[in-house]
Amino acid sequence: MKRIIGIDLGTTNSAAAFWDGDEPRMIPNDRGMNLTPSVVSWSPNGDVLVGESAKNQAVVHVDRTISQVKRSMGTHNTYTVDGDVYSPVDVSALILGKLKDDAEKFLGEAVERAVVTVPAHFGEAARAATIQAGRACGLDVVRIMNEPTAAALCGAGRGEGTRRILVYDLGGGTFDATCLLQDGRTYTVKSTAGDRNLGGLDFDALLLDEVLSAFGEQTDIDLRAHPALLQQIRDSVERAKVELSTRNSVDVALPFIGLGGAAVHLSHTVDRDSFSALIAPMLRKTIKITLQVVREAGFGVQGIDALIVSGGSSRIPLVHTYLKRSLGLDEVHMINPDEVVALGAAVQAGMIERGVDTVRVTDVVAQSLGVETYGNHFVPIVRRNTPIPARGKRVFTTVSDEQTVVEIHILQGESDEVTGNTSLGRFVLSGIRKAPQGEARIEVVFEFNEDGMVSVSAFDVDTGVRHSVSIAPESDRASSERGASGLEAIRSRVQMLFDRLRSDIDAELAAETSQFLKLAWDSDSAGTEETYEIVTALEALADELSSYADVAEVRSAGS
Repeated sequence: MKRIIGIDLGTTNSAAAFWDGDEPRMIPNDRGMNLTPSVVSWSPNGDVLVGESAKNQAVVHVDRTISQVKRSMGTHNTYTVDGDVYSPVDVSALILGKLKDDAEKFLGEAVERAVVTVPAHFGEAARAATIQAGRACGLDVVRIMNEPTAAALCGAGRGEGTRRILVYDLGGGTFDATCLLQDGRTYTVKSTAGDRNLGGLDFDALLLDEVLSAFGEQTDIDLRAHPALLQQIRDSVERAKVELSTRNSVDVALPFIGLGGAAVHLSHTVDRDSFSALIAPMLRKTIKITLQVVREAGFGVQGIDALIVSGGSSRIPLVHTYLKRSLGLDEVHMINPDEVVALGAAVQAGMIERGVDTVRVTDVVAQSLGVETYGNHFVPIVRRNTPIPARGKRVFTTVSDEQTVVEIHILQGESDEVTGNTSLGRFVLSGIRKAPQGEARIEVVFEFNEDGMVSVSAFDVDTGVRHSVSIAPESDRASSERGASGLEAIRSRVQMLFDRLRSDIDAELAAETSQFLKLAWDSDSAGTEETYEIVTALEALADELSSYADVAEVRSAGS
C-alpha cells in the first residue's frame, strides 16, 4: 500500500503528518522539529537550502533568500537569484520536496502521494499552482483540502451526535473563518470566508515600523538602506511578537552597530498593550469576517458548540480576548494550533490510503464564479458557499446583429464590477448562428470539483458549437475543446477584430495591426499565453479608437 502523507504548506512554516494505524502523527524534519520554515536560500557555492538552514542564512544572504512565497501562489511574480528566475511554483516545490525527503527518511519508505492544504479562500490559480508545485517535486497531490476543514477534521473528534463547529484560522500570512455542521462522522461546511493577505506577517510589519522609528531617534543610520541589518531587526521583531504572547514586555536590540563611525547600541522596549493597539484593527477585521460566516451558516453566536483555533498567530492573547467577547465564551481552548491542519490532512490522507470512507466531508465554494457581461458587469453562475462538487449554468445572448463570436471571460470574486474580481482566463466561442441582437442563445456551464478546480464550457444552443476550458495545473488556459481547436478559436477572434480595423483605419495602422496578427498566427508559441497577450494588445489598440464606435472587444452579455 502506497503511503499518503498530509501536508500543511504554510506561509511562514510548513508541516507534514501521516496516519499511524488509528490516529494522525506529525513527521519531524531532519532537525527533529515538527515545523519547517517555509524559506529557501541559495548559498554562494550554489547549494540550495530549505527550512531552518535557509532562514539562518537570511541575515548574511538576504538577497539570496526567498520567504512568504505562499502569498504569491497563482500570480506571475518571480524571484531572481544569480540571474536565475524562479516562480512561486518553483520555490514551493523546493519546500514540498524538503517535506517529502524528511517524510521518506522518517517513515523508511518512498512517499509519492500527498493531501495538501490551502486557505479556504484560495483562488483557482493558487490551487492549481499548489498542485503543480507538488508534481514538480515528485508528489502526486491526490487532494487539495481547505485548511479550516482539515483543522475541524482533527480537532473536533469523530464522535456521535450533532455539533455546530466554528474554525478560526489565523496563520502567518492568511486568515480563514469556517462554520461546519458535524453529524456523527459527517462534516458539512456551511459557510466560509477569509483574507489571503492578513496574518502574522502583517503584525510583524507594523511592529517593525515602530521599532525602526524608535531606532531612528537613536541614530542617524538609515537602517532600511542596509539589508543585512534590516533582516536582523526583522528576526528580532518576529521573536518579540512571539514572546509577547507569554510576557508583558520584551526588548528588541541591535547591539554594536558601527558603519564608518562610533559603534552604537540600539534598543527599544515593546510592551503587550502597545503591540495589541497596533494590531487591533486587523484583528477586529478577522472578528467581523468570523461573525459574517456564523450569520451566513445560520448558527447564531449562541449556537456554536465547538470553537477550533488554528494557525500560529491565534496564540496572541488579544485574539482570545476578541473571540471570548464576540462569541460570549468564558475561555478559548486550544490544541496545538501549529499542527492541527497537518494532522487533519493526515486524517484525510489515511482514509484515501485505506480506501475507506469513515468520515465524510462536504466543502463549499469559497468565492463566487461567473463571467463578464456587457458594461463591465460580473454575473455569478456558481455562488459562494455552494456545496461542492458544484455545477451551475446560465444562458446568455449576443449584443450585436449578425454576431458570430463571443468571448467568455471567467472571473472569481464577489464584486458586481469586473475590475473588483480575479480573472481566471478567457476563451472564445466562434461559429455562432448569425441572428439579430439578443436572439442567439449561449449556455455557459461551470463545474467545480472536490479539489476546487474549475472547468467552464460554452454551448451555442442553435448550432451545437461548443468550447471548454479547464483551470488546470499545467496552465490556467489549458483547454480541451469539443469543437474548433484553441488556436482556431484564437485566430477567429483575431481575424474578426482585424477585419473591423482594416475596414475603418488608415493603411499605416492596418499594417501595424497586421503585424500583431501575423505574430499571433506564426509564433512558435501560438495558442499559448503569448498569443493571448498579443490579442489583448490588439484589443487595447481597438478600444483606443473611440471615434470608431464599432471597433470594440466582443463581450458576452446577460440575457
